[in-house]
Amino acid sequence: MGKKYSSIFKKLLVQKNTMAVDFIVISEVVNRAIKIEYEKYLQAKVISSKDLRFKQFRDSDDGKNALSDIYQVVNRNIVNRFNVTGKLFTKTDIENFLQVNSVDFSDKGIISICKENGFVLLTNDKDFASTDLEIITSNPKILRSRDGVCNPVPHV
Repeated sequence: MGKKYSSIFKKLLVQKNTMAVDFIVISEVVNRAIKIEYEKYLQAKVISSKDLRFKQFRDSDDGKNALSDIYQVVNRNIVNRFNVTGKLFTKTDIENFLQVNSVDFSDKGIISICKENGFVLLTNDKDFASTDLEIITSNPKILRSRDGVCNPVPHV
């Protein structure tokens, strides 16, 4: 999966497409990456999450080093290559996000930003399958559920 998205990312850069990212996405990337590092650390040290809680790891030297590495990657590969965009969400936006459906809360913010700016979303997250956003993906579940309404990641 990673290779497909790395290829399309490279192609988008070469084609000089304008790419945008917002705080929500950066936050999700950083949070997921540090959780992956935590899980790898637990496996490598053969310890349980009961013996080392996530916040203990994050505050440890190993956790701080992992977070520093993640921040460097985010800065080099995202912040330096994307326009940082976002929006000031209104009370009405938040009230609309508080509707229970198949899309999680932060994804609702991403959808709102994409719609407001006419962005095409590059994602593997099947939670976006039920949206009316234009999507580029290689996730077969999204492709099947949208019946050709999104763009499959081209073979590069």
